[in-house]
Amino acid sequence: MSLRRVGGKSDGGIDLVGWWWLPFSDSRYPDGLHRRRLRIVAQCKAEKKKFSPNYVREMEGV
Repeated sequence: MSLRRVGGKSDGGIDLVGWWWLPFSDSRYPDGLHRRRLRIVAQCKAEKKKFSPNYVREMEGV
C-alpha cells in the first residue's frame, strides 16, 4: 500500500489517497506476482467515543 497525505483547506474531507496492490485470486497467476491496483481514499477522524457507520457512508461518492 502506498498512501499520500493530501488533507488541507477545501480538500472535500479527503486526508489520504493512494494505491493498494492486491494479488489476483485467479488460478492463471499462481506465482502471486501479478497484482491488481485498488484506489484508496481515506478520511481521518479523532474521536473519543465510538463512531457510527455514518462516517463511512459520508465518503460514498467522494
